[in-house]
Amino acid sequence: NRIVKYDRSWSNVVVVAGNMTTEDNGDGGPALNAGIYHPRGLTFDDGGNLYVTTERGYIRRIDTAGTITTYAGVPLGTIGSLLEDSVDADRLALGTPTGIIVDSIKRLMFVADTQLNRIIQINMQTRKADLIAGSGEVCGPSNIGDGGSALSACLSRPTWIGLDSN
Repeated sequence: NRIVKYDRSWSNVVVVAGNMTTEDNGDGGPALNAGIYHPRGLTFDDGGNLYVTTERGYIRRIDTAGTITTYAGVPLGTIGSLLEDSVDADRLALGTPTGIIVDSIKRLMFVADTQLNRIIQINMQTRKADLIAGSGEVCGPSNIGDGGSALSACLSRPTWIGLDSN
């Protein structure tokens, strides 16, 4: 329950965040003192801020000063969380967000929710989250959704996300 960085020039491992507890806590304080429950995916924005998905359903942000906050997500089933196609990012119900990537030019974040079989897009300026792919169903050999809407497509435990040059 830690995030470490390997510095090749010094062959040194540096702890960036996490106090090894099994919680997601410490918002507003030093990332080194915060709990980060099973970090899954990591990405940076163009400002050098680190975003981390956690197994409990959060996206945490560690700014360049080392302060951690919850950027988006509420664990599935939490009172006030919303499992909808479009919602404010701080009320977005997430199962197990894993893959995460930021398009710094368009200011969009993309998140693969492995448990809920869907891909979410978060507008980083408005903090609005939208479902962009996945029906939420696990795929079988005949229901993958080829040729149909991305929202109707069956995704089977999406884990990683990539962006092309467009």
